[in-house]
Amino acid sequence: MPKIHVLYVDDEPDLLELGKIYLEMNGEFLITTADRGNTALLSLGTTPFDVIVSDYQMPEMDGITLLKQVRSRHATIPFILFTGRGREEVVVEALNNGADFYLQKGGDPKAQFAELTQKIRLSVSRRRAEQALAQSETRFRELTEHSLDTIMLFDHDLRHLYVNPNVELQAGIPATQFIGKTHAEMGFPNELVTAWEQKLRGVFASGSTDRSEFQLPNGTWIDWLLVPVKDETGSVIQVITSARDITERRKSEDELRAASARIAASEEELRANYDELAKKQQKIRESEALFRGLFDQAFQLAAVLDTRGTLIRINRSALSLIGENASGVLGRPFWETPWWNPGSEDQLLVKEAVLLAARGETRRFETQHTDRRGNLHFIDFSMKPVTDENGMVIALLPEGRDITGLKLAEGQLRESEQTKQALLDATYDAILLVDTSRKIIDVNGAFARRMGKTPPDLVGRNLTELFAPEVLERREALFEEVLRNKKAITFEDERNGLFLENTFYPVCDASGEVKNFAIFSRDITAKKHADEALRRSEERFRTIADTIPGVLYQFYARRNGDMGLYYVSERSDDIFGIGGDTATFFPRFTACVAPEDRERFLHSIADAVRKKTLWDFHGRYIRPEGKEMFFHGRSEPVETGDELVFHGMLLDTTGQARAEQALIASEARYHSLFDNAADPIFIMDNEKITDCNPATLRIFRCTREQIIGHTPIDLSPPEQPGGGSSRDLAMEQIHAAIAGQPRFFPWTHCTADGTPFPAEITLSRFTHGGTTSILAIVRDKSREIEAMESLQKSEGKYRAIIEHMQDMFYRTDTGGTITMVSPSAARFLGTATPEELIGRNIRSFYLDPADHDRMLEEMQKTGLVEGYLVNLKKADGTSLAATVSSHPLHGPDDRISGVEGILHDITAMQEAGRTLQIANRKLNLLNSITRHDMLNQLMVLMGFLELARKIPADATLTDYLEKCARITENLDRQISFTRDYQNMGIRMPVWQNINKIVRTCTSDLMPAKRISITGDCNDWEVYADPLLEKVFFNLIENSLIHGGPDLATIRFVCMVHNRNLVIACEDDGEGIAADDKPRIFERGYGKKTGLGLFLSREILSITNITITENSEPGKGARFTITVPKGVFRQGSGTR
Repeated sequence: MPKIHVLYVDDEPDLLELGKIYLEMNGEFLITTADRGNTALLSLGTTPFDVIVSDYQMPEMDGITLLKQVRSRHATIPFILFTGRGREEVVVEALNNGADFYLQKGGDPKAQFAELTQKIRLSVSRRRAEQALAQSETRFRELTEHSLDTIMLFDHDLRHLYVNPNVELQAGIPATQFIGKTHAEMGFPNELVTAWEQKLRGVFASGSTDRSEFQLPNGTWIDWLLVPVKDETGSVIQVITSARDITERRKSEDELRAASARIAASEEELRANYDELAKKQQKIRESEALFRGLFDQAFQLAAVLDTRGTLIRINRSALSLIGENASGVLGRPFWETPWWNPGSEDQLLVKEAVLLAARGETRRFETQHTDRRGNLHFIDFSMKPVTDENGMVIALLPEGRDITGLKLAEGQLRESEQTKQALLDATYDAILLVDTSRKIIDVNGAFARRMGKTPPDLVGRNLTELFAPEVLERREALFEEVLRNKKAITFEDERNGLFLENTFYPVCDASGEVKNFAIFSRDITAKKHADEALRRSEERFRTIADTIPGVLYQFYARRNGDMGLYYVSERSDDIFGIGGDTATFFPRFTACVAPEDRERFLHSIADAVRKKTLWDFHGRYIRPEGKEMFFHGRSEPVETGDELVFHGMLLDTTGQARAEQALIASEARYHSLFDNAADPIFIMDNEKITDCNPATLRIFRCTREQIIGHTPIDLSPPEQPGGGSSRDLAMEQIHAAIAGQPRFFPWTHCTADGTPFPAEITLSRFTHGGTTSILAIVRDKSREIEAMESLQKSEGKYRAIIEHMQDMFYRTDTGGTITMVSPSAARFLGTATPEELIGRNIRSFYLDPADHDRMLEEMQKTGLVEGYLVNLKKADGTSLAATVSSHPLHGPDDRISGVEGILHDITAMQEAGRTLQIANRKLNLLNSITRHDMLNQLMVLMGFLELARKIPADATLTDYLEKCARITENLDRQISFTRDYQNMGIRMPVWQNINKIVRTCTSDLMPAKRISITGDCNDWEVYADPLLEKVFFNLIENSLIHGGPDLATIRFVCMVHNRNLVIACEDDGEGIAADDKPRIFERGYGKKTGLGLFLSREILSITNITITENSEPGKGARFTITVPKGVFRQGSGTR
């Protein structure tokens, strides 16, 4: 094999000579040297080289500039940067500009040149492999581009890596458009793309060849062969496919199959005609039984009359109501049957309905019937005509539905409304209901008291009679807005010293139009920002939907498991929103049954079929447009032959179910209000207490036995603070409430142990279950009074602190507008007075307003910010640096109402830091240049010492050479240490993640697989010098070197202790000897350079972080790093 020709460039002649000697030692390389970049470029123009090795720091042209020149002329020649400059930015720039490897000078020359030899071999091998691959690809393209088949190459993402030109003949798309795209991105039909991708993924997964046929959208048939391409490990890395046009072959096969299909189709058509005739005959026989089954099984009252009103057919439900047999009523005029009382108005209505129905009209009305047991039934009755195909009336169809349950629910709902009215009168809010002409329909006691009148005095009057014109003018716009938008409006106003919070609610009718306005008005003078939202009033009246007749159906279940429908009446679309198609009705109806009822619905059908019993089901149904309704299904089976046929009806029971729910909900709301109210509530029969809620026992500190049967006077002092007997005053208020006058008044109560407390009392009368009682609500005012006194004291202390602080205190609303500042704010932001800042937006004082937004985002994540760095500008435009510590303010409703914070000026501190950094940079530049030259000379010296040691000499000279080599190595380590030490404090400290540092160090050190290195520090971050990574690197390296053969674990653990973050580094190795423990942090003490732990302690001290050793000899090493408050945080939050 020919020698590798190396161009070695360096401005140090001694290094060039030393490098040439070392690299040519094994006879593998031929070295040509150049002492500067321009000379190297001239050599490249005349001589071919396999690789370039160059120094970085050289006169006229540095290594990076030479690299750029080489890449512009010789793009592929390997380039290795071999330099003593170890700055990170030099490494990044070299690699970004195309350097293959970067190697830093220093240390043992023998090891250095051995590593350089390996890099040269690797880079040359890589280049030769790339050249061989390019030649292979050229041969591949020559073969495929002349093939008559379409050949494609796919990667793991199923993207086209190569497509030969023949694809344009098959697909009509140029080959260049396929590269880098998938079949889906090329716009092929989804069904083809899915099939193709499934085939390709199958070959990638199995590693086996596949073959299939498919048709393109243009009609072309393709024979597709897929072959896996594998790497040296046997893994599939690509798939190559070959597609061949087989359209002509497929056409011949299709014509043969078509001829055979036409013969088979003729036979099938004859057979189908015969089967259809048989089915029609069967339908005629079955339809005769259809109406009888459905009519008899209906659970509503149904009959058939002739056009004169004579009863000719009646169902079971109608007969069971009167307890008669069919023979006793058939043939009689319908109005003379037992369903109608002789001479009654209902009998006349039935006669009239028969006459109207005979003329083709429908009549409907409600009536009452007393059954044979004496029970009264309410009936929804209708009379409809039945016409033939010519529109002639041939029969009359009377129907009746028992709505007794619905009527009872309406009565219970009215009684519930009376209870609700009593609660409305007991509330502290003023409530009134007005129509669209502003006429008062109803008011509660609170509104009447506010107006100084009684409710009857106000009902029927117009708002124009009660309020001043200017007040009505403001209200009129609000009324119009509610009428227009049909949405509630809440607003506040002030009248006669009262602050009121008012809400206008629209009350709409069934068509959605605004019919009335419900107005709620709350006195918020004592507490403007209330904790509780306004209670909304329920609509006073509810409309119960008209009963709609049900859907008749005939359902069959056969012994072989088949089920379906023979018949569904046309009303299914009106009632349930789905057509009566017998093939689709059952699955569509089942899909609309509410999910929570669906399984029970299907189970009930299966159970009725299995037991051959009556099917009766109540459930919820969701119409296709999303509306929920309730239904009742009922049918009885009739067994005929090998099938069971159910004749029945599906009935809309939404109206009845809604009424029952309303009653339950109303009762539940009443009990919830009573049991969960924060204020004591008790019910009195005259002056005696008959019931009380849990809050009564809590506030009065007593048991129910101490309350029930007693009077409020027993819970009061003998006299009230304003004078007067508690008994006389209480009885006066109770008697007024009994007389129907709601009362609201202050009072002093006593707990069971005699402790008095102030209260506000509301008394109102209500009727429940026919009994009149008094509802009393007691509001304890103790805490409200105590809180007001505490708030006044707290505000005094708070204001004294704000007025004397040196930093700037500020408070803003949610939009950033300043609402309060400390007196120091004027000096801080350069205004004449603090008052000039009120009303301005605090963002206007930020050099970059986006900094303010980012600070708010940080505060929202963590709840507060401390020491957040910002740049501000004063009123005169000058800038200042500051830290901000702030937190959100919360209003009475616990919503964020603003921001409160403190700004601390750090401008002077930052200026001092910048001045110190500039001085350090200058010193470091001087040190860097000097150190670079010294390291080059040391490397040359070490190299020649190594060569000298290989020449035979006497013992004395050999001893001297060994001593010179040791001294040179020590000098090299000490000069290298200055590189790390000089970088301390140059760059600003940054936030660094502990776990990430541990992972990086582990990757760099590559420990043996038996050794586990873990970081258990969650998301803890430390604000420290960028060299912090060297501290952890040194700790891990020390454990790996000195831990001994039994070392298995190195672990970093973080915990917060005494407001500091403690980072413990522990291993299970041999530990630290007792004699070494006192001196391990001293400079120069140790088994290598003696600088590792010394340097670590110095790096940490920059941000006041300390490190100590606290292990026991023989039990592993343990170091503790203590991070003080302010320089650590978890995640992106500050601490």
